[in-house]
Amino acid sequence: AMLASTLFMMTGNAARSRGADWASQAQGSWGRHDTRNQEDKYAWLTSLTKDNADAACLRPQQKSLCVVLLTQKGLEEKHKRLLEELRSDASTIRTSTGQSLNWKWATAPAVGMWPTLLPEEVTLPWVVVFKYAKAQLRAIAMPVPLKGGKQKRRLSEGVPKLLRSIADGTARFDKVDLDTRKLFTR
Repeated sequence: AMLASTLFMMTGNAARSRGADWASQAQGSWGRHDTRNQEDKYAWLTSLTKDNADAACLRPQQKSLCVVLLTQKGLEEKHKRLLEELRSDASTIRTSTGQSLNWKWATAPAVGMWPTLLPEEVTLPWVVVFKYAKAQLRAIAMPVPLKGGKQKRRLSEGVPKLLRSIADGTARFDKVDLDTRKLFTR
């Protein structure tokens, strides 16, 4: 025990003499700001465009369901944090047989034909989930809460409910009659 405490004191003194701060050392940055690219933190999140939508998550070969956050002005940091929280919650959702579902996460601007997939009276941002079934692209939008489309916490509470209803088989997907490239144009 004496040897361990002596070693700890020596390494602590050496680190302090280099100007390192113990609190930041505990976080792994050794007195420097964390220089990891913030975009790497969100590498799981795809920004859909008409050129990448099919390959990213809207093609028939995909075995995953694609959760798309539609935004009005682009993706803000608060949207990224929200999607990160929803993604974490979705990882615990299981089907009735105990299987987990494979979710892909994406964002898109609500331009072109995207709004036709949304219920009336919604306030952006809003979520639509896509899947392929019977060789057909299908979608389901998060339902409007009873208190209306501007209700606070509508996404943080409504999306998990929607994903659970998909997992338990009670969600009803509608056929999408548009080519995915046309979602981005009028």
